[in-house]
Amino acid sequence: MITTLIIEDDEQIAKLHSKILSNYDLIEIKAIANDVESGKEFCEIIQPDLILLDIYFPNGAEGIEFLKWLRKNNFLSDVIVITAAKEYNILQRTLKRGIFDYIIKPVTITRFKDSIERYIKFYEDLRKKRKIDQADIDSVILGKKNNKLSPVNDLPKGIDPITLNKVKDTISNLNKPYFTVELISEILEVSRNTARRYLEYLVSIGFLNVDQDYGTKGRPERKYFFNN
Repeated sequence: MITTLIIEDDEQIAKLHSKILSNYDLIEIKAIANDVESGKEFCEIIQPDLILLDIYFPNGAEGIEFLKWLRKNNFLSDVIVITAAKEYNILQRTLKRGIFDYIIKPVTITRFKDSIERYIKFYEDLRKKRKIDQADIDSVILGKKNNKLSPVNDLPKGIDPITLNKVKDTISNLNKPYFTVELISEILEVSRNTARRYLEYLVSIGFLNVDQDYGTKGRPERKYFFNN
């Protein structure tokens, strides 16, 4: 069973997430915490496989501090962040602490179920194996439904699957009508050339579109947006 802890200050949202999770046989909800301190106590007792974590609590962005505490104390729990936080630095700080997914509120049931089902597949495929191979890793890194990405073996030279997944997840969570090379470079802390290479690859496979903004002065700027 996948022992699960929900850390969410809104009781109605916590109950809704719990109700949806109850439909999955492998998910066992061990506790619901309405504040971070209770969440820490439950972690010590439960040692959960999976944590659904909000970021903003009445005292601020306490979810970030919880993630720091979790990793500092060597908990191996996987974390799905479910939050209204849309700030780039919040996303960046959570990604650096090894979260499994980042979902922005208000959450659609489809997006929520997609995340949970991907995690269950990850748990079943990898956690029960003593050894994994590259195909196992690639199925997790590129395992999102309808991601429109080419199979790993078809990736061109210079496109790393792990970095590609980070770029794709980052732009999927931006909630912006368009984004630029400079923005992606800053969020992921990579060079502009690297960011441009991955964005142009996503354009080449039809995952993104691009437009040229000539503005009023200076060099034209390429603006990327999702291919609807």
